[in-house]
Amino acid sequence: MDFFDELNRKLVHLSSLCIPIGIYFLPKRTCVQILFFLTILFLSIEILRMVHRPTSKIFYTFFGSILRRKERFTLTGSTTLLMSSLVCVLIFQKPIAVAALCFLIVGDTMAALVGKTFGRIKVFRKTIEGSLACLGTCIIIVLIVPPLDFVVGLIGAVVATLIELLPIPLDDNFLIPILSGAAMQYMLTFV
Repeated sequence: MDFFDELNRKLVHLSSLCIPIGIYFLPKRTCVQILFFLTILFLSIEILRMVHRPTSKIFYTFFGSILRRKERFTLTGSTTLLMSSLVCVLIFQKPIAVAALCFLIVGDTMAALVGKTFGRIKVFRKTIEGSLACLGTCIIIVLIVPPLDFVVGLIGAVVATLIELLPIPLDDNFLIPILSGAAMQYMLTFV
């Protein structure tokens, strides 16, 4: 995937900021209903594209250039993002769900763009520069999301950055918000 395809992918990624914004402003029940519907819809499309050739052709015509190679045979990042959003809104307090999803949406985007543009020092097929951009972005998110405790948010930011950096075989669109959110929810017991 070249830089412009990655940029287009990340612009799609950033458009999903409507999810944490919706979680922040809408009642929990409404968010759960919307995310449940969208998750089922996206999963249905994913199954259809994998088993029905005409659907697959249409799907790849529109989205093929922004898919990663592995996504041709697995769920796309969009679907795993919806799944993790649904889990976050169900199990975490609102500020934690919002921050955890923003860590993924904005932090991971910054890691990819900075890493691909300026990254020189490689670790686990990622770059230190990209990971530092992710961490810095996540810390800014912690400062913006009210009423998230800074120390709690900082722990979540570090966890999100580590998940983004480490070569874990599971999709980071699922892992970053779930694990950073779980770390923040756990840390609330000490604050």
